Amino acid sequence: MMKVMRKIFCFFVIGAMVFASCGKKKEEKEEKKASDLKTVSVKLNEDAPLYMLSNMTVSGFSINDTTNGIKAKVLMPIKKAKDTTYSIELMSLEAEKVFKESIAQLKEIGKKNEPHNLLIRTVFVTHYNGFLSALFEKEVICAEATTKDSTFFAITYDIKKNTPLKITQVLNIDEQSFEKVISNFTNIEPKMSFSEFESSVFALGKDSLYIYPLREGKQISVSAPLQSLEHYFINGNKE
Repeated sequence: MMKVMRKIFCFFVIGAMVFASCGKKKEEKEEKKASDLKTVSVKLNEDAPLYMLSNMTVSGFSINDTTNGIKAKVLMPIKKAKDTTYSIELMSLEAEKVFKESIAQLKEIGKKNEPHNLLIRTVFVTHYNGFLSALFEKEVICAEATTKDSTFFAITYDIKKNTPLKITQVLNIDEQSFEKVISNFTNIEPKMSFSEFESSVFALGKDSLYIYPLREGKQISVSAPLQSLEHYFINGNKE
């Protein structure tokens, strides 16, 4: 009888250890996911992002095209480890697309006495409400020009589906409900229209929604606190 009891006891002890081990692994996996998606500040140099996910850094390349008189530098987000719970391929593809378009435009202008200069850099990368959002800046100084042309482009997508989204696919806001939220946007006169809202470049920052509508051919920057828009998010609660 004692032997039987010992066997039963050993069985339960081993079972409890296996259960605890499985529970610990699941907990560690969840902790790793949360850690991977944490937003942290970055302090590298003036071209470095303001902030990005903790498992990210920036990498890039420079070119000196003497044939076409173009100097270019691209700084894109990369993952420090491959075994993360998200993909950044869409960010890379978007930056690559803008880079190729910009090079083609500079080639059309033609070679000058001084080189054209192009910089594409990552401004920030965030995770909010199940979405990944990346904001980039493109700076162009055409040869023999005294000023630089700076524009922003961005991409936001569902972390699970990896599909680029429009702002109306991120926020459940239509023309009627937009009238209720327009007051949350600052630094814009006259007020932004709904058509500007749904067609402009946008990105989800750490604390704010940033939108870059075109006014008289130039981008302007407007923002609204994410907290004021939280119940309009389509994808659930903030993580």
